[in-house]
Amino acid sequence: MNSDIAVPLLLSRVRRLKVPLQGPLLVALAYLLGAEAAFYIGTLSDQIFALFWPPNVVLFCALMIVPQRDWWLYIVAAFLAHVVAELGVGMPAPQLLVAFATNCMVALLNAYAVRRFVGDPPWFGNFRKASIYIVITAGIAPAVLALGGAFVPILGGGALEAYWIFWSHWYLANALPNLTLGPVFLIWFSDGARWTRWKPSRRHIEPAVLAVALVCVCIVAVAAAGRLTTTSFLPAILFLPLPLVLWAAVRFGEKGASGAILVVAVILTWATLHGRGLFPGEDPEHSVLALQLFLTGLSIPVLMLGALIDELRSAERTTRGLAASLVRAQ
Repeated sequence: MNSDIAVPLLLSRVRRLKVPLQGPLLVALAYLLGAEAAFYIGTLSDQIFALFWPPNVVLFCALMIVPQRDWWLYIVAAFLAHVVAELGVGMPAPQLLVAFATNCMVALLNAYAVRRFVGDPPWFGNFRKASIYIVITAGIAPAVLALGGAFVPILGGGALEAYWIFWSHWYLANALPNLTLGPVFLIWFSDGARWTRWKPSRRHIEPAVLAVALVCVCIVAVAAAGRLTTTSFLPAILFLPLPLVLWAAVRFGEKGASGAILVVAVILTWATLHGRGLFPGEDPEHSVLALQLFLTGLSIPVLMLGALIDELRSAERTTRGLAASLVRAQ
């Protein structure tokens, strides 16, 4: 073949090869950043087992928006990012492989089930879709795969007798991000290119003020819990952020609900893992488990409230449109 023809042909093939790799590379970067964020939020005494794990949400959301024939590319990219992240904290190979196998399977099961039972985007916006999403991503999938994920700390020297504690931690570490990060990402992707046209305006002042207020209230709650000498006032302190969380859900629907719960979950989990938790006198494992249960129990009704708000607003817009059409016809 003539070299003048062969070189451009080779370059065109290379360009075509690079296009499908851009998505997997972006997912690998996001997976790695999510893992580093999880380690920054905090781990237990082994410095490996993170109790709030966003990387699975990254992979899950990627699988939700790409064709199934390309899933293997994103899984390979996530595996490479997983290896880099876990080797950075000194995780041995057996734990690393079991951790990724369970992480990958929970993302795969979530993606397949949500696409099968919720359908095409938008994946949120009404009570039915939100309920199915919660049952799958915060119930069935992480609960089943946690049966394998619980062996990750056991392979690192954890006691077999504590299997169900490890199972609880692994289950909640995956369920909670699916209730907070998952809806934010999927609603964002469902909006299409609208986010690229985002410009600051006066209507963004309220969510910004709300976010700052929520951060401040969480910090105050942690500080107050640290000074408790009795648990009598603990329920009141736990629910200090609740009015702001409900405000976010009522004003901004599922976006506001999941974003508010995310802020609360990150701040309280970080504080608990760094010795300033909401459960004074408890050991770190039981303290974090209690916090995970509390946040998961809080997230589900708040997210469903946000779904109802979005559904009511959608129905109101439809009714107004029909009324306007009727007036024009008359």
